[in-house]
Amino acid sequence: PQDAMQARSVPLNEPQTLRVQVRGDLVNASLNGEPALARRTPLARRDGSIQFFTFDALVVVHEVSIASLAPD
Repeated sequence: PQDAMQARSVPLNEPQTLRVQVRGDLVNASLNGEPALARRTPLARRDGSIQFFTFDALVVVHEVSIASLAPD
């Protein structure tokens, strides 16, 4: 969504760590350990796939890990 976009300076050739946590309709994201986004999505979750995309960047993904969150 447009209101979730953030202009960020990203250094070239330096590894970045993006962590995304989702519970229900709440999405939290952090970049290199710093909170970057906390928002509720209006879209219902469903089984299927996940997509990553970037704007104005070429990205090489070295690792993806998917795990359940611990229950509250």
